[in-house]
Amino acid sequence: MPRSWPVYLYGIHDPGPWRERFRAAGLTGWVVFEETIGADPEDGSGRGSIYQTWADAGFGVLVVLNHGRYPNGTLPPSDRYEAFARRCARFVAASPGAHVWIIGNEPNHPQQQPGARIDPSIRRFEAAEWITPERYARCFRQCREWIRNQPGHEEDAVIPAAVAPFTAVLRYPENPTGDWVVYFHDVLTAIGEGLDGIALHVASQSPDPRSLADEARCPPPYESRHRGFRAYQDFIEVIPSYLRHLPIFITEASMGDRQGQPIPWPDDDTGWIAEAYAEIHRWNAEPAHPPIRCVILYRWQRMDPWFMEGKERLLNDLDRALAARFRWDVGFQRYPRATLRQEARLHHRPGGEAWGDPLPKGLMGIAMACTEDREWYSWLQPETGRRGWLPRDVLIFHGDLQNVPVDRPVPVLLTLRRPTALRLTPSIRAPVLIELPRGYRGVARTATPDRGWWQVQFDEQIGWVRTVDVEMEGDPRAVPIVPRPWADADLRRLNLSLLWIEPILPRRKRSPWPRRPPELIRWLILHPLAVPGDLSPEALGAFLAEQGGRPGFPYHFYLTADGRVFWTLPLEAMTDHAGGYGRVSVGIGLAGWSADQAPSMAQMDQAARLCAWLMTRLRLGPSQIQTVRELFPEGSRAEERSGDRLAPEGSHRFILSAKIRELARRILEEAKMPVPGVPEPAWQDLAGNLPADPGKSFPLRPLGLIRAVVLHQTGTDAGVTPAQIAAFQVERLGLPGASYHFLVGADGLLYRIHPLAVAVSHTATDNATTVSIGLIGDFRQRPPGERQLTATAWLIAYLLEHLGLGIEAVKGHEELDPVPCPGGWRTGAAWRGMLTAQIQAILRFHLHRSSETRSGR
Repeated sequence: MPRSWPVYLYGIHDPGPWRERFRAAGLTGWVVFEETIGADPEDGSGRGSIYQTWADAGFGVLVVLNHGRYPNGTLPPSDRYEAFARRCARFVAASPGAHVWIIGNEPNHPQQQPGARIDPSIRRFEAAEWITPERYARCFRQCREWIRNQPGHEEDAVIPAAVAPFTAVLRYPENPTGDWVVYFHDVLTAIGEGLDGIALHVASQSPDPRSLADEARCPPPYESRHRGFRAYQDFIEVIPSYLRHLPIFITEASMGDRQGQPIPWPDDDTGWIAEAYAEIHRWNAEPAHPPIRCVILYRWQRMDPWFMEGKERLLNDLDRALAARFRWDVGFQRYPRATLRQEARLHHRPGGEAWGDPLPKGLMGIAMACTEDREWYSWLQPETGRRGWLPRDVLIFHGDLQNVPVDRPVPVLLTLRRPTALRLTPSIRAPVLIELPRGYRGVARTATPDRGWWQVQFDEQIGWVRTVDVEMEGDPRAVPIVPRPWADADLRRLNLSLLWIEPILPRRKRSPWPRRPPELIRWLILHPLAVPGDLSPEALGAFLAEQGGRPGFPYHFYLTADGRVFWTLPLEAMTDHAGGYGRVSVGIGLAGWSADQAPSMAQMDQAARLCAWLMTRLRLGPSQIQTVRELFPEGSRAEERSGDRLAPEGSHRFILSAKIRELARRILEEAKMPVPGVPEPAWQDLAGNLPADPGKSFPLRPLGLIRAVVLHQTGTDAGVTPAQIAAFQVERLGLPGASYHFLVGADGLLYRIHPLAVAVSHTATDNATTVSIGLIGDFRQRPPGERQLTATAWLIAYLLEHLGLGIEAVKGHEELDPVPCPGGWRTGAAWRGMLTAQIQAILRFHLHRSSETRSGR
């Protein structure tokens, strides 16, 4: 991100000759350009060199990119988001000199909605589509990605639109009152960490400069919100902690309006402008406050009632403000500088775990606080906003260390701003434990990563409350965080509710399970559990920890018989729920099973919805849903090491996964969401219906052992049937049954001969780790026909995804044993290349569909 930004707070919306007043004062500042660019992805027009002239003069250039004006929407309808993102990228590429881009304007305002229809006289506010936080975040992410993919703009700052203060029209289930601060918080939370700054709009709603410091509040139900200029503090207060290092820009500041009527800039020196900058200067002077980089006065040009052009007495007020030379970094001046003497990584707390990328040697920062023994220092790099703890021996200090205050952690106290429901989990849909009155005080125990929810102890009650409902005393960074489940649109579309309860589950040690990246996950493993259907996860966790000796709760999800879904571990947790498979799988425990009792319909339905959601999140196909007994078949040597002591006797007879797979597929289709993964090919299942030797059997093996798919030719006439092949191999070769898992006919028909858990004898050395596929025919003279080759490619693509294998796992028999099988594999017709090309094309096609599923397109 470019860091040659002005150090001064001043700026004006719209270019104009006001730049000469800044030059006369001996300083530079900021200018905002607002553009309407449409959503034609083929439109390559831009602003030419106008931004460059301002940047060359030392000004910071902020550009607001709008899709349109009323009634067309600041963003287009959601089905045009990608087109708008591509248009943004082409505009950026054609507009040199700017490197800070704001996507849209006041997306909570009714006038900014696509297809808006407004009649203020009767308070009629309608829109073809409302820009909810989820929709805005989806559009923003695409715009940022496209912009930063343009050459020369890889580190541009792309910033979410400022929210309209005091506007409570856009309402949605998580924000039934339309609270503008809640909307702002929800947008930031929905975007996550992929943003580069934060824009705010503020207005005093009065021409009196004394109103700038007014602490008056809005009427109910917004009584916790400032009704004037200090609304900026309400916004800053709910910025998630992981974003508080980002630069904050006030991109519109004005006198606002009164009861819907504009309060235009008067042609008079009221002192309002000078006092507005002094107000922000006082805020920035407090080191504990996230600094505000600029205050942009709205606006210069005569485009609406709030214009400044030609009002000379008003501009005298601006001149007096410029003379004060207010800087954004005033709060850091009192602290000594500290340079890194070596490459180092920041720590969340003194002596804690390091995080993030290493910082380079020689990087300059500020020592903000220290421990009592002065061995650890809280270090801040003002330009990037990165902050954390570093040991004394990696720092070179410049200045008096006595100016560094000692950090003495104290409990973080939370006070309720309004009557609030204390909830079981951090979700507005979670069960309510108790209703607490306004003013009730408690101690924060843990928080979600975005600090949007706090687990608080109020006397004897412990539960979760939202940040927007509390006032905080103390350093929130001192409170440990816990993972928070995704509260995404897919959960709502799938009608799935998750109860996050990991923090309250019993465990034998603080961090019982190691972590793994979710990209490693290959399986969703269902565990039918022989426990009462209404047994709580807390009770089961206590039993497993105390009686079973487990480090902690081993399943990632736990479903009771009535269909409640408890999220009990983050997906990153790598547990022993399924032996060695725990490293690459998600464990789903299903309570209430016995040898002679099937699950309830509610439990089956919710299990399928959970699997459908996990499939979209992890890019897994239906075939990757398995029961633990399918992975560890009865009789395999690994079966007794599966680690599932709660599995009911005979539970392997209930083929649960097939039903769940079908239900999950149907649920996704009904929700109009693509089904990830390569579909299971249509085959004729001949398992158990072909000639076999009743006195013999092939051994069983866990599916996780499989490392390769081996192709054979039968060496027979193309018209031979699977039954004839099996009879020959049993009667003439003495095998227990046919030596193939699958056979592929010359007409493209597929036949399943054995389940994958059966280790058939088909090679001389490696049967336990391979799958056997036989192509009916002899290919020494010519390759398989098109139908047979295509059917084989689909089958192998499915198996590779199902087993988590790569294309290198596809082998011909001749690559394992010295035999000419299959004919023409690597020489002659050399049809191996044709087959692998088809397999890769099928995998790429379905990977692209899975990517669209996750991006919501």
